[in-house]
Amino acid sequence: MLQQPKKVRYNKFHKNKVKSSKNVRKTFLSQNEVNLVSKQSGILKSSEIATVKKIVGNILKQKQFYKIVLRIFPHFSKTKKPLETRMGKGKGLLDFWFAKIRKGQLLCTITGVNRKKIVLALEKASKKISLKTFLQ
Repeated sequence: MLQQPKKVRYNKFHKNKVKSSKNVRKTFLSQNEVNLVSKQSGILKSSEIATVKKIVGNILKQKQFYKIVLRIFPHFSKTKKPLETRMGKGKGLLDFWFAKIRKGQLLCTITGVNRKKIVLALEKASKKISLKTFLQ
């Protein structure tokens, strides 16, 4: 299911740039913990976040206990006007929700399963994301 905020003050935001940080954050990992980290800054749609959760869930659907922690949430909305409409007459309708991602930001953390399975799941999920990522 797609994520979106329950209640926002304004549905239509102004367009802002996504600032990129220069260094990649280093985190301390436990033994069976793998992080998916972004290599570049940009945006992730709520549909892309949902596909990551779905792919990881499908691969790790064994009876073992595992924990998926999504470290991002789509707080911002993007609007779009219909094709072939004239200029003016207000801002367009809400198109999708997205999250702003910085370089080096943690996207997803998985713990509690065999490390090889986690790496396989996150590699498959990273192919569905529009940003370049790496495993930490």
